[in-house]
Amino acid sequence: MTGWNVVIVTGIPGVGKTTVLEEFERIAKEAGLKLKIVTFSTVMLGIAQGEGKVVERDGLRRLPIRVQQDLQYKAAVEIRRMAEDGGGLIVDTHMVVRTGVGYWSGLPEDVLKELRPSLFVLLEADPGEVLRRRAGDVSRSRDKVVLNEVLDEMSVARSIAASCATLTGAPFKVLPNPMGRKVEVARELLKTIVEVGRD
Repeated sequence: MTGWNVVIVTGIPGVGKTTVLEEFERIAKEAGLKLKIVTFSTVMLGIAQGEGKVVERDGLRRLPIRVQQDLQYKAAVEIRRMAEDGGGLIVDTHMVVRTGVGYWSGLPEDVLKELRPSLFVLLEADPGEVLRRRAGDVSRSRDKVVLNEVLDEMSVARSIAASCATLTGAPFKVLPNPMGRKVEVARELLKTIVEVGRD
């Protein structure tokens, strides 16, 4: 796999992205692939904490939009540096961020120009399951949402994924993540990434 080095794996909160990526990392390691998974918000958080702006992850989306945009760009620059080390870099992020003033792209144009991804993968799950996963995640301080809001987020995420693909020329794939199928989904993700790397 020498034809790629940045793949964006995304999905709305509660879609099971972290679980799939943990399984993906295990499978890729067994296959002897050199890659690294980086979480975009973790890089943003490190920068924000270094600048004294926030202390915890859920505080990021409550910052003024201009501050978030600045942090996004700085994180993209840092992630691009990581990608230049060679191998594959999987970026775990969100296509859409819900803010107090509405939806906001998780991957604006200046961020995409820095990352230069070769593939976008949008994980999706049953909306009812997304709600259950969010309710069961006590590690995060999430806003309460209803089913229609989850459906809206999924629709907006697809639209933004299509826009990102248009802006970069990279393909995007929607990958369903049904309950209890993380191994199969992780294998399909690996297969897709390998195929893109051969192009």
